[in-house]
Amino acid sequence: MADKSVPILEARKVAFRFEGAARPLFSGIDYALEQGDSVGLLGPTGAGKSVLLKVLAGLFMPTTGAVYFRGVSLKKMKRSQWKAFRRALGMTFQKDGLFDSLSCGDNLKFPLFEVEGLSGKEADKRVEAALESVDLRGQKDLKIYEMSGGMQKRLGLARALLFKPEVLLYDEPTAGLDPITSRNILELLSRSQKGEMQPTVLMVSSQPHQIEALTSGAAFLNDARLDPPKSWAKAKAEKHTALAQFLSGSLEGPLTAELGDQP
Repeated sequence: MADKSVPILEARKVAFRFEGAARPLFSGIDYALEQGDSVGLLGPTGAGKSVLLKVLAGLFMPTTGAVYFRGVSLKKMKRSQWKAFRRALGMTFQKDGLFDSLSCGDNLKFPLFEVEGLSGKEADKRVEAALESVDLRGQKDLKIYEMSGGMQKRLGLARALLFKPEVLLYDEPTAGLDPITSRNILELLSRSQKGEMQPTVLMVSSQPHQIEALTSGAAFLNDARLDPPKSWAKAKAEKHTALAQFLSGSLEGPLTAELGDQP
């Protein structure tokens, strides 16, 4: 049985620098995601929010520091521990990360086979259930290029939820979608959080107002540092800070337009 006194996902002194870059994208990140947390991850364009999610997910290894899942370093995990971690964590990507050459259904069959060795009728049953959970029933034969942006987002969510994960990392779940489609996606996210899984959630968004109802507060990544989560009420009450400027959209404050041009 999992020790709930240990953070479910934790970064300790984490830094990340792209090869050839003059300076780290971020450094000194200390952050503990406790079981049951639901947190928004905010920050200006180029601050490294998506990269930080990938580091927490084990898709990128930190330049220095380490990420821990239930107290075990990802770098030191045995094969069985790594496999358990992959099952326990679901993630959606800003650009969905779908296989364009595969059908809608085969995008779900692939991880089912890779992680659980499932195929045939048992895999088909799991695929149908996953598609129905995101309102894509009967669409398993569609090619990715035949699907709208909203449908692709829903398929990405179905894949993230496939193994009933304990932790969900969402990267800009409504990016590029119109307001109505965005609302549909947000309702699906809300449904998944209120269901039987009740996962721990960390959600990147450039639209704070969209995720406020889905999260208890927000952490802020800016200038290579991560400010720990604050309640939405406290964040909104702040004055003359980068977070306050970000939430208000003001052109005046510590944030500058040049931040959006960072890699």
